[in-house]
Amino acid sequence: MDTLRDTDQAIIALIEAAGTMNARERYFYRQSLQALVRLAKTEQMNEVRASVGMLIGSPAYAAS
Repeated sequence: MDTLRDTDQAIIALIEAAGTMNARERYFYRQSLQALVRLAKTEQMNEVRASVGMLIGSPAYAAS
């Protein structure tokens, strides 16, 4: 069974709430929202790595 992630459901809801768009506009809007999600995940991972680096005292984990 193929289930949707919470972010996919949120993106679908935002696209539906945006109103009338043609297929191309919906595609670009969806891709932009997915890019924002990826960016947020990357930023969160960098913050986690920096926190881990501070906790264990290892500069290899610290964000640059």
